[in-house]
Amino acid sequence: MGIRSHPCNGYFWGCNCNCIIAVSLGNSGSDYSFFKQTVLTVSFRIPSFDLIKEIFVTGLPSVLGMALVSAYISGLNAVLARFSEDAVSSLGIYYKLQTFLLIPTYGLNQGVTPIMGFNYGAKNTNACGILYGTALPYQQSHLLQVLCVFVCSHGKYCFSFTLRTA
Repeated sequence: MGIRSHPCNGYFWGCNCNCIIAVSLGNSGSDYSFFKQTVLTVSFRIPSFDLIKEIFVTGLPSVLGMALVSAYISGLNAVLARFSEDAVSSLGIYYKLQTFLLIPTYGLNQGVTPIMGFNYGAKNTNACGILYGTALPYQQSHLLQVLCVFVCSHGKYCFSFTLRTA
């Protein structure tokens, strides 16, 4: 039988079944050892107004950023809908392609931020400078590559939805 859990499942489904079984067994074993040693107490406290205010003040720029992007795309769709559905489709394709190509930059940002915050909180500004100097060239080179992709493929996507008359 080899890697397959059942001969009738084939390679793909057999591997998936094995993964599910392994993860389930591993999680149940770790859960058992955790709950065996730990007594959980649950308490409900109403947070103070100052804490709620601090959370909202901290998260407000992120919320506004997401809201502005959504309003921007909706506004562009409304303008492009006056021209044609193909224009709206091309904006959607462009936006999805842009989002997909920028995922590594977002991921690097999400990885660097907690490390930078930890070092800044520990007053280790030298490590912050080293991290910044290391991460910034990676992000810049990736963004330059994304720019090249969009510049080189501009003609293909820009004129693919236009009406051509002979």
